[in-house]
Amino acid sequence: MVPKDDWRRTDQEEYLTGVPLKFMARYPKDPLYDHDHCEFCFQEISMYEGATHCGYCTLDEYRWICPACYEDFREEFGWTLEGESPCNTN
Repeated sequence: MVPKDDWRRTDQEEYLTGVPLKFMARYPKDPLYDHDHCEFCFQEISMYEGATHCGYCTLDEYRWICPACYEDFREEFGWTLEGESPCNTN
């Protein structure tokens, strides 16, 4: 379990507890958005070099969680996945 004073906690439990997520093997190309940030650690999720290229997001693709933070917080937040797949961060 992640400590309650972990620096990544910024009241995400108010809007991410129990929400269904989906795994995205590649960040989607969209003319309006070229990247997102993890809701916990702010890691960039995009198709750019040096960024994480996959992640977990809410079903509307509005909120994103990097693979590391997903693993750290998934049990505590009670996330359910649609079509779970391993995430390769390379």
